[in-house]
Amino acid sequence: MSEAGTRGGTVITDLEQLREVVGEPMARAVTKVRPVLDDVDRAFIDSSTLHLIATSGADGSLDVSPKGDPAGRCSSPTTGPCCCPTGPATAASTE
Repeated sequence: MSEAGTRGGTVITDLEQLREVVGEPMARAVTKVRPVLDDVDRAFIDSSTLHLIATSGADGSLDVSPKGDPAGRCSSPTTGPCCCPTGPATAASTE
């Protein structure tokens, strides 16, 4: 891709064009939204040393921030949001 949003010189501007290029998503990808984390999710988060935290704005904009610290730095309680404090490794990488 030579420009963001292009493939073969064609700008993809709507969902129909995107589907022509990449096809339909698999059913499990479409339905994978879950309201809570399960035990496997929490164990994975709790033992990981790198997390990619994504946020979206009301206007549809997206941002992804890497968070890297020793395993256990992020916690994933059984209720409520995950907690990933900014630690020394993350702070050093943003300077």
